[in-house]
Amino acid sequence: MSYARAGAEAGLLAAIISNVLLGLSSLYWKALDEMSPFALLSYRVVFSTVSVTLILLVRKELKCLLLEIKWKDISLHGAAAILVACNWGVFIWASIHSRVFESGLGYLIAPLFGIGLGLVFYKEFISVFKGVALFFVVLSVL
Repeated sequence: MSYARAGAEAGLLAAIISNVLLGLSSLYWKALDEMSPFALLSYRVVFSTVSVTLILLVRKELKCLLLEIKWKDISLHGAAAILVACNWGVFIWASIHSRVFESGLGYLIAPLFGIGLGLVFYKEFISVFKGVALFFVVLSVL
């Protein structure tokens, strides 16, 4: 088996596993419904930060990161972190309040807005194949 094929198979397996875990995570959040979604999100942020910091320490990459980081990087990643936190906060809230279907629909709709913004602001081109796929996504959402 070629290296590229092995990488593609590993990527496909990782995608399948991550989507299954994402789907099952709503059961996990529902089991914690006695806590507020904000508290659950806060725990997730704190434990993720600690985990990444420990990984960087073990790999001896933390010092290099701290020396090379710029304010522009911090502001850009900070803005992205706020958006991700909002996304996960809504997902946790939806899972706790038995709104998993609606949040799943939101996960389908959100990329459509991204594609639309790319078409309008960046004048991106969509191939026929991608256009057909996009048509079926829009049709399935409707």
